[in-house]
Amino acid sequence: MKNNSIKVIFFDAGGVLFYEKVSPQDKLKKILNSRGINKDLIERALEKSSQEVNTYFRQGIEPKNWNDEKRLWKIVYNTVACEVDSTNPYLADELFMLTQFSSYYKLYPEVKSILKNLADNYT
Repeated sequence: MKNNSIKVIFFDAGGVLFYEKVSPQDKLKKILNSRGINKDLIERALEKSSQEVNTYFRQGIEPKNWNDEKRLWKIVYNTVACEVDSTNPYLADELFMLTQFSSYYKLYPEVKSILKNLADNYT
């Protein structure tokens, strides 16, 4: 028996339908390594960005929407960019763009069957 009282089901893709196949740190390492940046410098930059993120959360700030999340990621990318190449004014934006592609995400294995079940029961 189909339930017709529900008209819309909304899913947040990131973390609900999809997960990251590669960690943000590993994405950054790969990109920066490909640009010939010293591995120790990359590690120090990532450590500093981690400290900045911890400071952000210790202030009691909780990202509530995409703009908040984007602001948090900008802290990460700006910190990393300043640490590895402070002469490149575009590096932080490049890192942001290169790490947010959907190719880094994978559908959770159970999602297809759950969506099919929902479709069968609610359409």
